Amino acid sequence: MRRAFVIASVVAGSVGLTGLVRTGEARSPRSHEIERLQNHFDSVAVELNQRDIASLTTTQRAKRATLASWLREYRAAGVFPTNDRFDTPTPFFRD
Repeated sequence: MRRAFVIASVVAGSVGLTGLVRTGEARSPRSHEIERLQNHFDSVAVELNQRDIASLTTTQRAKRATLASWLREYRAAGVFPTNDRFDTPTPFFRD
């Protein structure tokens, strides 16, 4: 599985979700979107950590750990694609 495909799939799946908004702060729509995505990835990490992985093989656990690590790195970097096709969060794929 290619890293870029995995990351793009996660981003596309998170586009319609609502993030947390701090009140009283003037922020750009882009900074709000970055925070929203980071909050989403934080919730995904929590969900991943709560899953029972006892039935996975050693190879599956290793691959899962690698993918979770990529997701943490991607979230921490905060460099996400910009949706320049729609005014509201709308999932779409670019080829």
